[in-house]
Amino acid sequence: MSILSRNTTFVDGVVLSASDLHTEFDHVYDGLIPSQLEDDSSDLASMQQMADPTTGSLASDLRGEIRRLRYKIDEMQGTTHWYTDAPDDLTNLNSTIATLIAGGSDAWIDTSHTTATMWGAGLSQSSDSITVDGIIEQTSLAKEIKVKNFPLGTWDMDLTQFINITHGLTPRSVYAAYGIVFPDTDEDLDTAGGMTFPVTITSGVGHDIYTDVQTSTVRITRHTNGYFDSTKYDSSYDRGYLMVWYEGS
Repeated sequence: MSILSRNTTFVDGVVLSASDLHTEFDHVYDGLIPSQLEDDSSDLASMQQMADPTTGSLASDLRGEIRRLRYKIDEMQGTTHWYTDAPDDLTNLNSTIATLIAGGSDAWIDTSHTTATMWGAGLSQSSDSITVDGIIEQTSLAKEIKVKNFPLGTWDMDLTQFINITHGLTPRSVYAAYGIVFPDTDEDLDTAGGMTFPVTITSGVGHDIYTDVQTSTVRITRHTNGYFDSTKYDSSYDRGYLMVWYEGS
């Protein structure tokens, strides 16, 4: 519906001139611009109206198109209403993602945001903690948590019980050390899979493979007679990776 007013009001018996008709139609024609078209926000309730297009529902008019666009904006922002401020903008998110990618073996987790919705459904954050669905809580995040990724290199696990990986960190800054080891062949990989560690597979031997953070190294040890003391892990192939999580400055 247009918000234009009539240019001419016609009454019965009036003689219509060409100029009158041209003026009236020109008035309508000139009014078909965004600033002259009716809005879909006559009040706050109307402004909040949206339509879900994800099922393939087709709009039958411009109002329907607008309400479908509102729905997608609201979905991308994750806010209560499509017109409220998002918890972060795309420029900041793009910068964060670019930093994580560029960080390679020394990427970081940004703990500076304090808006709970920034962390997604079921995940909330205060200035010094993150809680996932009320189950997992990590406190004292006043500093960045970083992660370093180390290749294990060649390791004949059947012959050698442990290897040492130089971490280059202050030992007490380390939060955790986890990794993954791969068997020698693709056939073994299909049956056994890459194993994350520490892990217990063999009953009665404790951890089949575990880590110890030492002064300058992380020692990765496989248990004698355990799962990895095997010819499936005795070649000189690259064995896998170690990831060390630590507190940054």
